[in-house]
Amino acid sequence: KVKFIKDANFLLLITTTGYKDFDLLENQLNFALELNLPLVCSNPDIYGILGNKIHKSTGNIAVRYKEKGGIAYIIGKPGIEAFEYIVDLSISKNKKEILMIGDSLFNDIAGANNFGIDSLLIKSGIHRSHFSKKEDHENIIRGIKSNYQTTGKPTYIIDKLI
Repeated sequence: KVKFIKDANFLLLITTTGYKDFDLLENQLNFALELNLPLVCSNPDIYGILGNKIHKSTGNIAVRYKEKGGIAYIIGKPGIEAFEYIVDLSISKNKKEILMIGDSLFNDIAGANNFGIDSLLIKSGIHRSHFSKKEDHENIIRGIKSNYQTTGKPTYIIDKLI
């Protein structure tokens, strides 16, 4: 841990929950770019939820850093390593007994697809504005795209977790 970016060897992004000073962050990222510091992002989610609000998450910052020419290592879902780690810790190693529950078609559901397990999409999550339309779920999911991530296809869909 260092006090000043100029003393760092790399940047580590874990969460943006509760963070509000994105102008300061932008300045810090620009300074880190000048220093050619690599960035490690442990949560590739582009968006997250805090209360009822959807906000930009660490994956969004990592993508912007890369777009500006920085080196960014993005770790986690949808990469299968995260899923393999959890299965290694689990009692059951049978993929047919595992269900990925998530609200991101890009990380949670695409990750489950990549790993070969069933998934449950929560419609009230980051894609909720898309699901407010009176349209077939498959058509809605086909229409949800990202320039940076693959859209997964859920096995099951639910309005919300209670």
